[in-house]
Amino acid sequence: MNKYIKKLEENKDKLLKLKEELSKKQHKVQLTLVDDLQNSIGEAESIINQGSEDRIELENLISDYESIGDRIQQAYDNVETTVKDMEQVQDIINADMQSLEKSAKELGIDLNDIPGYRKAEIMFDQLDFGIEELDNTLSKVPKDLT
Repeated sequence: MNKYIKKLEENKDKLLKLKEELSKKQHKVQLTLVDDLQNSIGEAESIINQGSEDRIELENLISDYESIGDRIQQAYDNVETTVKDMEQVQDIINADMQSLEKSAKELGIDLNDIPGYRKAEIMFDQLDFGIEELDNTLSKVPKDLT
């Protein structure tokens, strides 16, 4: 029986060593899993922070876009009003010039002898040019901003 007891004790020692080795391996595996989890958590935190920064940047850009859109709309409205004002003044100058031309013809007066007539012609042309330039600028504004 001693032989069996001795064999059992040897087997017991081997089992204890094996158990100890398995425990160390399990511990290493657990540590590796914990490290992997910690790395994943670190990546998640980094991505969350980046997402937050990206969201803030996008919100700021949207706010800037809305503000610029409002400024463009205001400028667009101002230019439209200016074009209308220019057209009205041009119509008045044109009517005044036609009246002067008719009167000058009836009286036999040369138009160049009438003070301000040449300047009125120049202003009429400048208004015409200004209206054209402003209309060209208005046509460049994207329709979704007006």
